Amino acid sequence: MGGQVHNLATPESLLATSERTLGELELASLARASNLGKAIREEMFLWAEEYAKAMVARWVRDNRERLIAAARKGPEDADRLFDSLIGRE
Repeated sequence: MGGQVHNLATPESLLATSERTLGELELASLARASNLGKAIREEMFLWAEEYAKAMVARWVRDNRERLIAAARKGPEDADRLFDSLIGRE
């Protein structure tokens, strides 16, 4: 997104503009708005994905020692610990 700001025409120039040109301006503005909306949705999805990765990393950091200890005891202990940590118990 180029960060450009498109200035609106003055009221006088809009009133002097033909119906056809006003229609073209309207369609061009709607197309640009649609493209910007799509870009925003894509960025929000990427933001949510990156935030989720960060939260998983934080969770592992906070629970690493308990997870390693449970894994050493066996898969049942690791599964039980994982379930308790994520609130499945």
